[in-house]
Amino acid sequence: MIRVLLVSDRGPAFAARLDTEKRLDIFVARVGQSPAEQLEDVEADVIVLDLGSERVGDWIRHVMTSRPPPGVLVLADDVPAALGAAWIRVGGRALLPRRASPTEVVAAIEGVASGLIVVHAGISSLVGSPGRRAAPASRMLTPREIEVLAMMAEGLGNKAIAARLGISLHTVKFHIASLFAKLNVESRTEAVTEGVRRGLVLI
Repeated sequence: MIRVLLVSDRGPAFAARLDTEKRLDIFVARVGQSPAEQLEDVEADVIVLDLGSERVGDWIRHVMTSRPPPGVLVLADDVPAALGAAWIRVGGRALLPRRASPTEVVAAIEGVASGLIVVHAGISSLVGSPGRRAAPASRMLTPREIEVLAMMAEGLGNKAIAARLGISLHTVKFHIASLFAKLNVESRTEAVTEGVRRGLVLI
């Protein structure tokens, strides 16, 4: 059972929609109690912040004083550049739009609890990785490069990728070199990690 602290303007009704299969132990943040008090009371594995960006920032500052800090899932329609740039550094582990379905939110909670970083494909370009700029749209991967990246995430080697796609080994190596350059990475592991962060591949 995953212990979740839900901090949301949508309150208990939203919590009920998330816990239809009873896989989560959800605590709804109480109005009038400070973030520090609620974090101490609940000792959550994952905190879901479903608030305006200013209040999200206030909660994140308190979360990072916890030891160890829980994973943070932010639900936001408008992700300011400041939040995006600092998001992973300050403990963020998942970022979804507020319109995300309950199924998507629960999947993200479970991913965070498992140690994954989850970013919705529709807003992944707004989130910058620490110490690395997100690639501009003109340098995004081609459909074929995304196919190759997905197969790398499955653990396939170059020969297996070539056989599955019906292309030459030389062409596979060309695609890998290209996606390495676009993602600004130097290894297959880094490429897969960056692809997951940007929502290009799922694991």
